[in-house]
Amino acid sequence: MQSKPSKDEKKKFILTRTWRFVVGSIVWVALISGLHWWLNFDHGHRKIVKMGYMPVITNMAAPLLDYASAEGDGIRFKALKFSSFAEMGEALRNDEIQVAFIIAPLSIVLRQQGVDVKVVYIGNRHESTLVTRNDLNIQNIQELAGKSVAVPMRFSGHNLSLLRLMEENNMRGEINIVELNPPDMAAAW
Repeated sequence: MQSKPSKDEKKKFILTRTWRFVVGSIVWVALISGLHWWLNFDHGHRKIVKMGYMPVITNMAAPLLDYASAEGDGIRFKALKFSSFAEMGEALRNDEIQVAFIIAPLSIVLRQQGVDVKVVYIGNRHESTLVTRNDLNIQNIQELAGKSVAVPMRFSGHNLSLLRLMEENNMRGEINIVELNPPDMAAAW
């Protein structure tokens, strides 16, 4: 016959089980942390260039460049997503990013403010198109009188084109121009 375990033996067993759990947990956290570090950080001696982009503006250019440069030698491009041109301009000014996919007029403003920037690639010449809701049945610029039109920023080609159209059609001040970050434009629709 087996005798019942004593109180001390039960206590020792519980402490041993608890101890195993604690040690196992520590080992697990260390293992997961090490794997995270190994998988998510570049361990080579490559130069990392951080580039800012906005999903609506650059589509897939920055994320694809990030992905394509993840392996191999040379420069590693790391894409950082922003939600506004102002935020990206500040990051560029403060050297938090080294490259930015921004609208050309913002680069001119940054340069005028003393930021050492240079345009190296112009993605498109004509910015974007002017789009209205279908239910408004807008046929020409005059029918936008009294309406609100969103532009990404006051220095953008969108805003400058709209101001020029308003001036050419003697509509100065008749259209309400609102600055809105491109990712927020669809939601404001």
